[in-house]
Amino acid sequence: MDNLSLFVDSLQGLMLEKNIKPDDMHKSTKISLPVIYNWLRKSAVPTLQSLIILSDYFQCSLQYLTSRSDKNYFSFPTNSETFPKRLRLFLNKNKISIRKISKETQIAKSAISYFLNGSIEPLLDNLIKLANYFDCTVDYLVGREN
Repeated sequence: MDNLSLFVDSLQGLMLEKNIKPDDMHKSTKISLPVIYNWLRKSAVPTLQSLIILSDYFQCSLQYLTSRSDKNYFSFPTNSETFPKRLRLFLNKNKISIRKISKETQIAKSAISYFLNGSIEPLLDNLIKLANYFDCTVDYLVGREN
């Protein structure tokens, strides 16, 4: 199953478990209703910012929300590191070039550069590719856990 389908299954499960309708989610999160319906139809991919908003709203980890874990270990994040800082830390710590990570993850070099300077956020697939590549949780990768 692809990452988007896994995310949608998880989102639908959380909505059912907490008896939340798309309109409720829209009102509480300020995520537009068309975006929510596009996710549920699997015709749009969530951004990192949307995933973080949903994680806080449902009080679940990003790992759980993206179906990378069956266990929800959510706690409100206290870490102030951002995704670009964490990604740079991984690259520097492991002495990995943008070229190498691009080749091994099939993420465009330009996208990785944009991630590093914070001008764009990764979408779901790239977040998961990077978490897999660095063998870490999505929450750790984006700076939501230590």
